Amino acid sequence: MSIILFTLLLWSCEPETITPSGGGGTYPPSYGSNIEMSTSFSNDLDDWKFKIGDSTVDVETAFMEDWDNWNFSGSGITGAIETDFMEDWDQWKLTSSGHTIRMRASFSNDWDDWDIDETTTGWHADVRTTFSNDFDDWNIDFEGYHLDVRTAFSNDWDDWDANGDFPSDLPLEHRVAVLFVPIMVGALIQAGEIEP
Repeated sequence: MSIILFTLLLWSCEPETITPSGGGGTYPPSYGSNIEMSTSFSNDLDDWKFKIGDSTVDVETAFMEDWDNWNFSGSGITGAIETDFMEDWDQWKLTSSGHTIRMRASFSNDWDDWDIDETTTGWHADVRTTFSNDFDDWNIDFEGYHLDVRTAFSNDWDDWDANGDFPSDLPLEHRVAVLFVPIMVGALIQAGEIEP
């Protein structure tokens, strides 16, 4: 009789399988589009690939270590990202055939708080570090959407992941603009152009 009770008790204690929703338990969790930014070669901070869902965009300086002038192309878009004035690291402009987007530090030489605007459409995004001067970990907020952007490893400036999603109708240029800020700040710190 005790064997039967033991067997029934054991059978009734079988754990219920729970299907996870949302993040899936990896770091960083994935909530939709797979978003990664990485250098084409280790520590080659002027040559990047942005993988944004099904799109891949190459982002690179116009000339080797010409930090003022960047070009981007891929998934049907091409354009440029440039400082407003030479070595004025806190004012940038992204231009393509259909978009002009401004990227500005909220305060002069405040590298951890940025405003991104396309004035013709009124689109706005905030890009800021999660903690003051923690340039490994960024928050991007716009139109009710949120992304966490982090280096894969602390101070590993050539490999980034993003947790979150972009709305399907957001132009790829807007995605490139907000993702450019963390990698640009990291590259400029590593190149010795700005001080954290």
